Formats: sequence, structure tokens, C-alpha cells
Amino acid sequence: MNKIILLWLTIIVSLSNGCKQNKSSSENITADTTKVFPYKDLLLEDIKDVNQAPYFIYKITEATNQKKDSTAITLAEFNILTENFIQKNISNEELHTNYKEETFHDLSTKSITITYSAKHDTTSLHDVIILLNDNNNKLSHLYFNNIIHQGDSTVMEKDMWNTHHNFQITKIIQHPNLPNIERKLKIVWN
Repeated sequence: MNKIILLWLTIIVSLSNGCKQNKSSSENITADTTKVFPYKDLLLEDIKDVNQAPYFIYKITEATNQKKDSTAITLAEFNILTENFIQKNISNEELHTNYKEETFHDLSTKSITITYSAKHDTTSLHDVIILLNDNNNKLSHLYFNNIIHQGDSTVMEKDMWNTHHNFQITKIIQHPNLPNIERKLKIVWN
């Protein structure tokens, strides 16, 4: 009788170890293997075009309770300002796992929207929104939404890239018990 019980215990232990091995191998199979849409490459193409063509580049600045101002800028200044967009690249695997992807094909606007939303509130880059022309899959617009906590204030930064035309960086600064301050910087080249 003891031999039969020992035999059954051995079989049960063997089966449970086999199930654990199968479970871990199936977890490896379901790992996220998707890639982030290569928006950085398309952005760099647009920046390269501006660097090679003789565009007149100017910036428009606007702030709460202040006059709107526009001035010409150099190509070097343009390239420094584009770093704000280039640095917001979530395509490496470590960063990509912090975002969930959703895709929407809008027939009325003839565009494809790809959204990467942060899974955690602690991520400062909350959303990356990519709009593609559905005729040629070319980048049309690119949006980034950031929330940055600085001491007792919060900065909401909304960045927009309009391919072949302009980009805009809008910062809304929120202080406790004070009205919000909004600052806009728009760079136009075409």
C-alpha cells in the first residue's frame, strides 16, 4: 500500500513539474513582439528636407497676457528645437513595453491613427499619436502629450508636428492657487 501511495505521489509531482514547464514556455510565446511604428525615421526625413531646402524658417511665440511675436531663426536654432521631438522615441524595447498601442482607420478623414498610451501614470510621456495618410502611409501629423511634475507645479506639454509645414510646442504651467500660464512656440518653414 505504501508503495502504491509513493508511486502516485511521484506521478503527481512529475505531472506538476511538466505543467510548470509548459506554462513558462507558453508565456514566452505570448511575449509582445510588435514594433513601434517608425515615426522617428519619418520625422528625421522631414528634418533632413528642411536642412537641404532653402526654406525661410521663423518662430512665433505667444504667452498668456503677452503679445504674439514672430522672428526669423537660423537652421542651427531649428535643429536644436527639433531635438524636443527626436528625444521622444519609444521604439526601443524597454520603453515600448510601457505603452499600449491602438490603431484606428478613419474613413471620413482618410487617415490612420496609431496611439501609444502610457500604461502607468509615472511615465512623463503619456501619449504618442501618429496620423498617417491612408493613401500612401506617409506621416501627416505627430502629437506628444507630456506631464512633468516640478515641485508644487505641473507642466503639461503638448507637442505637434505637421509634416512639411510646421511644429508647435505648447506648455501649460499649473501652480496651486494661481491661474494657468500658457506658452506656445510655433516653428514654420513651408
